[in-house]
This record gives sequence, structure tokens and C-alpha cells, in this order.
Amino acid sequence: MWVAAYDDGTAAVFEAISTHRAEGLDWAVGWCPQTEAFIDYWGASRWDRRGRYVGGPAPSDLTAYEVVDIDGGSVAVGDRVVAPRRTFVGTGPLGEVCSGDDHANRATWGRYHVANDAPGVSLGQATGTRGRVVLDGVAVFGPDGGRFCAAEFDFDAATETCGGRLLRIVEGQPNDAGYIVAVRVLAAVRGGALTDVLVLPGTDFVGDL
Repeated sequence: MWVAAYDDGTAAVFEAISTHRAEGLDWAVGWCPQTEAFIDYWGASRWDRRGRYVGGPAPSDLTAYEVVDIDGGSVAVGDRVVAPRRTFVGTGPLGEVCSGDDHANRATWGRYHVANDAPGVSLGQATGTRGRVVLDGVAVFGPDGGRFCAAEFDFDAATETCGGRLLRIVEGQPNDAGYIVAVRVLAAVRGGALTDVLVLPGTDFVGDL
């Protein structure tokens, strides 16, 4: 969640999840102080400080919650407010990335997201945990879906093999394009799959298959 406080004494509460669901996964959005915008660093969607759509492939404003009371530093919320989908006219104007000292390094664009500071755990630890944990690794997307190789294992891009286990993330994609990304996720491990996956800032394109 993001809680935004404004100079006029009002506040807003948004879900910290992009409304553009790339690859069938949920992607976290971060706040960029330089451009004063919420940013989906992967899909290049952007929303203003009020959570309103500005640009990119996102279909709507950020999902918000009704603010019913503000008491000092506490905000009470009510109903979840899902914004109507905008009329789709292609991808729309691309949102800007979060410019800064290291503008070329995509991994730094999400430094401001709290979950991105959480230490990653081993696959063994993740498997024995009931809830979601942070995992670092490599994701491979292709026509047969998405697969995840934990960072503790070597991944061979030439053979698409993992030194440990390749865990399923998503099922088959509608095209034959394939690519690899260095990825950081908040997810649970259930059998041979990652479930309830939220892709965190710090994800970066590695190459085509």
C-alpha cells in the first residue's frame, strides 16, 4: 500500500500494484520524488500524486481506498475503489522512468520501495515458509510460460537450465518471443511453482532467448 499525504491536510491510500498486469504477474509501483509520480518501472506506466493515470499501457488509475478519517498520523479507510478502465488507444504515452544520479541502471529505479530492502532467502527457506518471502533469481519467459531459477543456482541461458529447480511462474504466453530478466519477487513456493507473485522493483531485462 501507498499512503499519500497532501499539503491541504487530505490523504489518499493506493494499492502499490500496477493496474497493468504484464506477463500475468503483479508488478509493484514505486514513488519517484524527481518526477513526483508513481511508476511501474517495468511497463513504463505512470500515475500522478493523486493516483491518476498519466501514461503507459496501464488501463486505469491506481486502485484506491476510501479515506473515512484522518487522526494525526493515522488514516482510516473504507471501501476499495477500483477505477473504471480507460478507453484503450494503444499503449498511450509512455511514462517516464525515475530520473536520478543512476538513470541508466534500471535496478536502482525501485530503491524507494520498502519491500525491495528486504533480504532474500534461500529456496529451501522459502519452501518451508507458509507465507510469502522475497526471492532473487532469474525469470525466463517463453511460449511455454514463465520459469524461475533462484539466484543461489547457476542458470545457463544457452540451454535454459537451472543448477537447482526451475519453478513455474505463469503458464504459456500468446507469442513465441522469449527473454530473460533478473528478477526480485515477493512470492510463496508451492510444490514446483511460485504463487501469489508480486514482482518488486529491481527487476531488469537480461537478454533474448
